[in-house]
Amino acid sequence: MRLPRLLLAAFASAHWHHGNVSKHANVLCKTDEFFMPPTQNGLHSDEVAWFLMTNAALYCERVLPMINAWGRSFPHVYAVFANATGKPEGDYRHEVTRAMARERHGRMGRDCAVVDGRAGSWLVRRCGDARVRPVLVAGYCRNPTHRGAGGPCCRANAAMQFFLDRAETTFRRVKWWVFSDDDVYARSVALLGVLAAYDAAKPLNVAASPTAIAGYARPCAGPARQFVANKPWQVVSGLSRAALLAMEDGIYKRGASAQCDALGFDGHDEGIGFFYWMHAIPTVLLAPWAHRGRVLFDAGDIFREEHNLSEAAVRGALDGNDTEPVRAALSRFLFFHNALHPPDMFRLLRRVGDDELDVAPAAAEASPVIRAPGFECTAYAARRRNATTWAPFTAADCAAPLVAPCACARGRRLDEELRRAKIRAQRAAWRKAEADLRARERRPTPPPVTPPPSPAPSPPPEECGAKWPP
Repeated sequence: MRLPRLLLAAFASAHWHHGNVSKHANVLCKTDEFFMPPTQNGLHSDEVAWFLMTNAALYCERVLPMINAWGRSFPHVYAVFANATGKPEGDYRHEVTRAMARERHGRMGRDCAVVDGRAGSWLVRRCGDARVRPVLVAGYCRNPTHRGAGGPCCRANAAMQFFLDRAETTFRRVKWWVFSDDDVYARSVALLGVLAAYDAAKPLNVAASPTAIAGYARPCAGPARQFVANKPWQVVSGLSRAALLAMEDGIYKRGASAQCDALGFDGHDEGIGFFYWMHAIPTVLLAPWAHRGRVLFDAGDIFREEHNLSEAAVRGALDGNDTEPVRAALSRFLFFHNALHPPDMFRLLRRVGDDELDVAPAAAEASPVIRAPGFECTAYAARRRNATTWAPFTAADCAAPLVAPCACARGRRLDEELRRAKIRAQRAAWRKAEADLRARERRPTPPPVTPPPSPAPSPPPEECGAKWPP
């Protein structure tokens, strides 16, 4: 995989059409939804499908402002609902919110036309004309909230299945699948430039999170814990087309949903990352990225007066025409998770609109690919190879001893990698010492000197089983 040094560059190559915004009535929200022709920054915006997890209580207040701010040039933006016909209000306690969710859910059934579906799995509705982004109803997910069993991971699984079901029709051009909360603001044109640096024909997960390397080890104690710690959370979770195809069997068996429920993951942040590990999908952490003391994923701080924006700046953008301070503040980040929003945060985003037009994002070093070893070393993996039915990875599987031959092989690989790294370091030190000596003595370049001998090779397989795991 080619990893350029700078993934976030200036927008010199980004094509953004200023005057081509059209408005289309969203009948569910009773307001306009904006649409622009696809744009590009190394990758076209119609080559990314974005799925925003939401519910009837939050769709108009969160999803629509996101579409009208960063998503207007993305034709494939889906609001993902649970099939919560019996209780669309979920566990919301405020009666006004509960009543609004019930009323809106009823109107969705009446006013939003069904345009596609697969019985028992998913349903696509459109609440307006062909330019209004569709709503995806996850048929087997009953929890409409952002936490708990049958909720976030279930909707992520349904969105993956929907993509695979329509990979050769609706998503024929799409290279990247992205899933996130409905309150994640993205600098979408910058993100296109980031994704363009990676090969969607190879399995890859791109993740972004303000929690950095938090890992999925919380409910997984025992020998397997070492493999799922120190992995990025999936607040924003992207998958290449090849990654989805590599996980096809588990997705169709609703494995992501069942896996979250089995280990008690509350949200998709941890749960679907664990599911990716079970398929050995490599990961790239897009954010947070430190660059000159800044990070590119923030969680609410931007609208705290003591950090960035004064109340006067926010009011000026909301009530007047002075949106520049807000635009400049938003331009500092690649992602912004609006965890601590003021009540009018989303109205503010709708006013700001094209925040990516004028300010180029900072350049950032390429993020390394994080490999995902270890699953093949578990007793569960050995058992699944001979199983006829799919079952989730449980806490008992986390605690079970690792399979010795596989663990031994991985230990040998690690030994070999360390051995080669040591050789490289020795040779680099030797070359530097020779160059320093020539510079001091100002003498002609001497004949080549034979490098020091390589360390002894790693032990044969039968000798390493007792040493791994440590």
